[in-house]
Amino acid sequence: MVMKNHKTRNKYKRLLYLLISFICVILTISGCKQEDTIVERDNVFDDTQETEASNNTMEMQDEEDDGALKSVEVSVKDEKSHYEYNGTDVVIEYEYKAEGADSVGIMILCDGIATPFHTKDNSENKILHCVKLENGKKKTIDLCFIPYGKSGENVSVEIADIVEPDYDVSNGDKEDIINDFIYGMKYKVQYITGIYVDMKSDGLSYGNDFYSEYSQKQIPDDDYFTYSADQLQQLNAIGYINNEQSLWYTVTQGESLELAISYFGNADGDILTSIYVDGRLYPAFGDCEYAQCPVDDDKQYTQIFGTINTANLEKGRHTIFGVCGNTDYNSAMPVLSCVLEVK
Repeated sequence: MVMKNHKTRNKYKRLLYLLISFICVILTISGCKQEDTIVERDNVFDDTQETEASNNTMEMQDEEDDGALKSVEVSVKDEKSHYEYNGTDVVIEYEYKAEGADSVGIMILCDGIATPFHTKDNSENKILHCVKLENGKKKTIDLCFIPYGKSGENVSVEIADIVEPDYDVSNGDKEDIINDFIYGMKYKVQYITGIYVDMKSDGLSYGNDFYSEYSQKQIPDDDYFTYSADQLQQLNAIGYINNEQSLWYTVTQGESLELAISYFGNADGDILTSIYVDGRLYPAFGDCEYAQCPVDDDKQYTQIFGTINTANLEKGRHTIFGVCGNTDYNSAMPVLSCVLEVK
């Protein structure tokens, strides 16, 4: 079963997918109320993104909400969608601008695998870079990487950005931090898709196993017809931690968090899911770092399960977010980004 209670399932799904974004779900969970906030996202490979609603983003945000994320604009500077790897780094000129955020975290996914990369400003190769921003000003960030893949392959590349991954949750009142997650959308994950690399030479190789257990279940008709045609043509996710959706979880050290992630829509093949604790890749799926599953039928849910064991986590506060990749038109957050408090 994807969800135990049919009525509850319908309630949450209608909230999740009839509203603009997960922010309204967060408000429902936390019991808070806010003005609607729409985040603009320029996917340079999707001409259907521009709408009247997105053009009016700035007018809809209460300007007196300090710390609120008001708008985000991202693009690939030269609007290229195809690159070649011939033994030297692939370089993507990425542009990012945010109203109300001081930094952005960037990840590169090659066929869903988080790929080490460096920038012109930071020569260290790592899978997550945090880049400082000047509020409201566009910043060009050169992303330099060797793709995962073999010669002759055509590798799908996604750029995932995470809002303010250096936001400190270790101190401060719980209520204030939750409000920052709601209004400032801390750790919110978004993607640019539709980028491909033609491998003229062998690149990096991932030698570990993927977790491949999953189940599939038909979407009931009364749920199916609540989804728009656009939603059913892209990848979507509904994620639960310990059978709930929350911005804050408190556990005793040694307890486990149980993850249940359901995908639907059409990813045209297999996708890879990964979970990050404090910005580090966590082996949440049977000791594997990635769960692999198909999402190839827009009338079925595909569900995977994972576990975060807190026995090896220090007492205190931690952050959790998830990403998934190897698909075009991806708007899926496997789980809501959240705070984990270990006591």
